[in-house]
Amino acid sequence: MQTAWDIYQDHLDVTSRALWARDYGTAAELVQYPHEVVIGDSLARSEDPAKMIERLRALRESLENLAATAYHRLAKQVDFAPDNPDTILGEHEVYVLRGATYAITPYRTSNILDRIDGRWLCRRSRIHETPRGLHYGTPLIKLSAPDAADARNGDPT
Repeated sequence: MQTAWDIYQDHLDVTSRALWARDYGTAAELVQYPHEVVIGDSLARSEDPAKMIERLRALRESLENLAATAYHRLAKQVDFAPDNPDTILGEHEVYVLRGATYAITPYRTSNILDRIDGRWLCRRSRIHETPRGLHYGTPLIKLSAPDAADARNGDPT
């Protein structure tokens, strides 16, 4: 049986490789819809794969604009949700490289993965610090102060 860590890191690797290769369809198949990404005090919401692909394109273009030569995500803290072996709560560090140096400061992100019909899909992501130079498409919804606090503190991601 795979560990939560193995499942989470594999999900990160597959989606990162797909993003880097501009295989947006593959990456979009690995999330649930609607999918939300909380970025600081804003929310990027993708209602369907077409919107997700638009956001992935924007992210990949911003990596290109940074002259990035590599994009890696490494699990840092991962476990199954208490009392639910079909949900994984994970946290990882994102590294955007230009050659052997950072193109931007590494940043922390959390994901919730759910097993649905035998497949692990990302339900929700939270980028803890807003990375400079990366774009996730538009529109970004500005969260009210209470909503932003809930997004940062009330959710395991």
